[in-house]
Amino acid sequence: MINITLSHGTPMWLYGVHGTVSDVKKWSETHVSASSTSDNNNHQLSVNSTVEDAGEFWVTTAGGRQEIIKEPLAVRESQEVTMVWGNLQNISSGNYILFRNYTTGRDTSFTGRLGSANTPLFQAFAEPEISAYRKKFRFLILMLVITITVLILLSMNNSDGAPHSFAGHVVGTVIIMLVPLVILALIVTAIKFNKTKKRLLQQLRTELATVSRSALANPAFMRDVS
Repeated sequence: MINITLSHGTPMWLYGVHGTVSDVKKWSETHVSASSTSDNNNHQLSVNSTVEDAGEFWVTTAGGRQEIIKEPLAVRESQEVTMVWGNLQNISSGNYILFRNYTTGRDTSFTGRLGSANTPLFQAFAEPEISAYRKKFRFLILMLVITITVLILLSMNNSDGAPHSFAGHVVGTVIIMLVPLVILALIVTAIKFNKTKKRLLQQLRTELATVSRSALANPAFMRDVS
């Protein structure tokens, strides 16, 4: 096992298994889902089914350690392979990152799984930039609440029929102009946030691919997983 630090200071670990393939099993799984719709008391039931490939095999190291790989990968008995997995440093269970079949010379990447938006690794990796957007959202929402509240209070004050001062008129005009500006700022911030999130996801996946391939080229790591 090796410990590494990603570009945002995110600590993670990598481990894996290197050896020969045995006991290859492959099958298909059918998933059925049903949904109903109703229109003018007419109920219609629709059933959808999807078929997914499934599989598993064992990898035995030179030292006798065995690991089961539960993925429908293109492998055959006795092929030489390496599977690399890892996760955030404080999480003991790992996710597959990279599979290499030395016999066929083919790599299979799983970076889209560990590098997805709902994983603890991405949340830790993206936290510095996401935190800044979180503060912006809170500030803009607070501004929107304040401006709308003031606008409501001014409207209630205007409904009493009393004459209004020039200053009050100016304040009301400014508040009315502020509301759409704050809403626009929220929309722009949301668009920028989504773009930043996509960029960070791609950056994390690229870094995961880089560090996993570097691990395969690291003699100490390969000795450890063999």
